[in-house]
Amino acid sequence: GVLVSKNVILTAGHCMWAFEKSKGLTILFFKGSDAVSDVYLRDGDYDLVTHPDFDEDGATSAESFHDLGLVVVSWDLAPRTHGAPKLFAGDLKAGDQLVTVGNGLTESGTTNTTGEGMLRYVPSKLKSIATKNNGQTVRAYSVTSKGNGTCGGDSGGAVYVRTPENLLALAGVHVSGDDKLSSEIGCGTKTGITVLTATMRRWMRSYL
Repeated sequence: GVLVSKNVILTAGHCMWAFEKSKGLTILFFKGSDAVSDVYLRDGDYDLVTHPDFDEDGATSAESFHDLGLVVVSWDLAPRTHGAPKLFAGDLKAGDQLVTVGNGLTESGTTNTTGEGMLRYVPSKLKSIATKNNGQTVRAYSVTSKGNGTCGGDSGGAVYVRTPENLLALAGVHVSGDDKLSSEIGCGTKTGITVLTATMRRWMRSYL
């Protein structure tokens, strides 16, 4: 996930399935690629919110939309971080250069995945855009080279687009790959992204 305010973390909606409030939640904070601190949240310290249009029945398919979730913490996390993103991306277009941040790692020869306490930064190029209902962009797909794709466990990671000013603006969150998991090609070369449209940003900001 990615901190979007002093106490709100944005992630993928389907990531919420793994969270059991009765067991609490540990949040890792990273500097560069390395975890530098962590905090344990007990039941009552946080709320879990999914986007109202997130369809859990379709969340594992390429047709899932609005796959967004928020962890709303009852106290300030900012002192442990470099702060929340200052820029949110506008409209995306084919050819945009993206960077996905994730914590997944494919184990050699299997499709099992495990977080290793190190962030991965995966560059890709936006290939296509999907729309729904009123024509609003809600999903995008990007491609990477062999051996440099996103892995299982990367879901919920921030996806940034590089602006003309060479800044990174938050475009959305990683929600899926293409299941080509092997030691030969790294992880899948196709990445699905839930895009932060204006409507989604308004929903998100109602919790900030």
